[in-house]
Amino acid sequence: PSEPRLTMPNVLRIVVIDSDAESRTSLRKILGGMPGAVVVGEFGEVRQALLETPDRRPDLVLIEVPATTTGRDGDASGEAIRKFADALPEAAILAMGSGVSPEAVIKVIRAGAFEFLPRPVERGDLTAALEKITRVRRGPAPSARKTGRVMSVFSTKGGLGVTTVAINIAVCLAEKAPDST
Repeated sequence: PSEPRLTMPNVLRIVVIDSDAESRTSLRKILGGMPGAVVVGEFGEVRQALLETPDRRPDLVLIEVPATTTGRDGDASGEAIRKFADALPEAAILAMGSGVSPEAVIKVIRAGAFEFLPRPVERGDLTAALEKITRVRRGPAPSARKTGRVMSVFSTKGGLGVTTVAINIAVCLAEKAPDST
């Protein structure tokens, strides 16, 4: 089946999962200044968040990746993100952390995170990530979509003038709509 496409609503429902209360407060302040962003849940631990988050139907999950994400801890972070991706297929997941190895970042992206943000999360980084999510999940803007038509001219054998007919059709269309044929 095809991957579900998220259409970002006017109100962006966000869940924050971070063991650091100060970091959650900072994220709440950043998100509070963004129009349409509503924090519908804050959790200090992944286990509780996994139980309660699906009922809140978030559009976005911000989840902390611990700094010691090598070996077993890295696998645990990837597993948590995979569980959220499975439980919330319509939600985008943004992982965040500091002191995380490049290998761990790759693991969390492969597990289902849409993007990785360095901590402390800056407003500009979060805004850029949200714009990227909106752009990718919505597809190109309607004005950017080009509609067109393909015309084919063919024959069952050569020498019947099909190429001449095709060229004449293209010339006529180009005269009616320059730069679009």
